[in-house]
Amino acid sequence: MEKPMKQSDIIQAWKSPAFRRSLSPELQARLPESPAGVIAVADDDLRSVSGGASETCCCTCAQMPSSLCTPCPPAYCF
Repeated sequence: MEKPMKQSDIIQAWKSPAFRRSLSPELQARLPESPAGVIAVADDDLRSVSGGASETCCCTCAQMPSSLCTPCPPAYCF
C-alpha cells in the first residue's frame, strides 16, 4: 500500500516548480490537480492591466533616469 503524500508536500509542489521537479516520477504522478488550475494570460492582455508594461508615458519626467513616476493620469514624479 502506498503511503499518502503529506499535505504540506502537495502544497509545496503546487507552489514551487523546482520542488515539483525534485519529486520522483511516481510522486509527481500521484499529485492531485491544483485547485487554482492552470491560468494562461496572453501578453497583450497583461500589458493592458495596471502595472503592465507601457510603450507610452504621459509623465514628463520619465526621461530622467532618477525619477519615479506614478501611473498616468495624473502623473506624480518624485
